[in-house]
Amino acid sequence: MKLLHASLILLFILSGCESEDSFSDQIKDAKQFDLSKARPAELVRDREFSAGSYETVNNMGPVVADDAGNVYVVDEHRTRIQIFDASGNDLGSLGSIGRDPGDFQNPGYLKVQGDHLYAYDQNLFRSYRYTLPELELEAVTELENTVTSLGVDSLSAARPFKFEVMEDGNYLVGFQIVESPQERELVFYKVDPAGEVISDQLFAYDSKKLYVDEATTPPLIMMLPYEPETLTATDSKQQIYTTFTEHFLINITDSVGENIESRYYPFSKHKLIRSDAIDLYRDTFQRRAIRRASLPDTWPALADIKTDDQDRLWVAAIIPNLNKYRWYVLESSGEPLATFGLSREKNIEVIKGEYVYIKAYNSRRYSDEVLRYRLDY
Repeated sequence: MKLLHASLILLFILSGCESEDSFSDQIKDAKQFDLSKARPAELVRDREFSAGSYETVNNMGPVVADDAGNVYVVDEHRTRIQIFDASGNDLGSLGSIGRDPGDFQNPGYLKVQGDHLYAYDQNLFRSYRYTLPELELEAVTELENTVTSLGVDSLSAARPFKFEVMEDGNYLVGFQIVESPQERELVFYKVDPAGEVISDQLFAYDSKKLYVDEATTPPLIMMLPYEPETLTATDSKQQIYTTFTEHFLINITDSVGENIESRYYPFSKHKLIRSDAIDLYRDTFQRRAIRRASLPDTWPALADIKTDDQDRLWVAAIIPNLNKYRWYVLESSGEPLATFGLSREKNIEVIKGEYVYIKAYNSRRYSDEVLRYRLDY
């Protein structure tokens, strides 16, 4: 295997190490920013727009929007992409269940990049590229056997797990190696539309650990709500943002894995109370599992990270009120711009132009829907 760039060995250590000394070393050369400088803001809903209902989308997955305001939604039950116009009107669907080009088994990723819509199927390990606005299938990229072309024994059983479209139309792909539920690693390469690896290994980090409750038969395997993980995002300059959720520390590299800088935002993590973690679940077996699990003293600092089309970062921080996240909007320079609270039940899916598209559950319709907001600050 080709060696990691020296600048990213630090990132690997951060992702896999719990030591406070290690964390202190991480922030020595990082730029520091004061989150209190973020201006109070609120999301103002556009009452003239909503998209989705049980009739059109059953089990809503990822959501994206294009420059014209059209919205594309994964329908997980019907394994297709549902399309709505800028007014929320249903325009029909794209794809169906199957294995032929254009078919889906488990569409789990969408992105609008320029005049193309990209979709990635997590079961078929296949990417589709459609033209906009025609929605013609222009290219199909097969990724199932991509990693085997490297001839690296340790990657022989790895499968594509993380997928991101870069600004140049190439892909950032994280291949997952699974040794056990607790030992899972992701290694990242850049892949072209033909499915060929076109970079050295960019970086690697541990996947989020799974908890195994041996008290049940068969054992219950689940993700714990307080287990830290590494999150990634990319921007229009092909910069890659990586953060280990344990701390509000963001590492930035270029598209070939060279370190650009690190940004640190001092943030007080909050005490983890077992009953709070239990109350995040309704399933009886999961609630019992968390009662038996070992708990850390605090919650991680972060829960989510996204970029918008102005290359700003939107970061969700965990606060004592577990019904909400505290979101921070950070300028491309790293300076805090705005902050607002948002219910955990409202998922920010994509930020496009002046709009923030949110997936939320409509209790009257018994289904998810897409709502549109503007950020006011």
